[in-house]
Order: sequence, then C-alpha cells, then structure tokens
Amino acid sequence: MESIGSRIKAARTELRWSQLRLADEAGVTQSAIGNLEAGWRQRPKELLAIAQALGVQPGWLETGQGVRSLGEVRDSRPVRTLIEQLATIAAPLRPVLRRNFANLLVEVIEHPDDAPLLEQASIDIESILDRYGAPGSRARS
Repeated sequence: MESIGSRIKAARTELRWSQLRLADEAGVTQSAIGNLEAGWRQRPKELLAIAQALGVQPGWLETGQGVRSLGEVRDSRPVRTLIEQLATIAAPLRPVLRRNFANLLVEVIEHPDDAPLLEQASIDIESILDRYGAPGSRARS
C-alpha cells in the first residue's frame, strides 16, 4: 500500500529535488521530510506547505485519491481562497472542530468544480463559526 511518504518522495523525485530543496521550498526541516518519506510520520502538520511546494493537492498527498496536480484544477482561485480561510480559522480551534474543518477541506479539494458543495461548505463554516464563537465569527458577543 502506498503511503504519504512514498507519494512525497515520488513527487519530489519527479521534480528532481533533494529532500533539502523540498524542505527549503516548504519551509520545514530536512529531517521532517526524511521522517515522512521513511514512514515515521503519517499525519504531518506541514501537509499544506509540502503539497503546495510540490504542486500537488493536499488531499491526494494524504490519501492518494482525487486530483493529484494543482494544475489539474481549472480555476482554483475560489478553492484556494476557501482553503486558506479554513486553515487560518481552524488553527486555534479545538481538535474536534479542526477535524471537521479538515474534512470540509478534503471535500473542497477533491471536488473543486462542485459549486453546490462549495456553497454548502461556506454555509457549514459560517455555522460552525457562529455556533462556537470561533475567530471571524459574526455572532460573537
């Protein structure tokens, strides 16, 4: 079974990058890349940065499923904006809420052209923010 580490290594070697080059591009340490490729870490907090540096979708990098290349998404600006908003909002939240945001993020990445999904994701995000008083919430008091 293919792992996140093997997908990182495959994408890195396709670019003809060393582990050090990928680490520099992603803003992480070379040991972090080595540990991931060796399979010692499976759920990296640096996933988004590594995926962006490699030019691949974070969902594909993590699961091996869905669209692989960022270039395969026709117009990724709305999706990219939503992803950036989710990452910023999710960082200070409780672990359960971060997982909910991560699940939304995976859905958005895997289905970037699904307008109803994007609209529902936006509604769900606002609902979570309003309900839990997270940063950016309009309903905080």
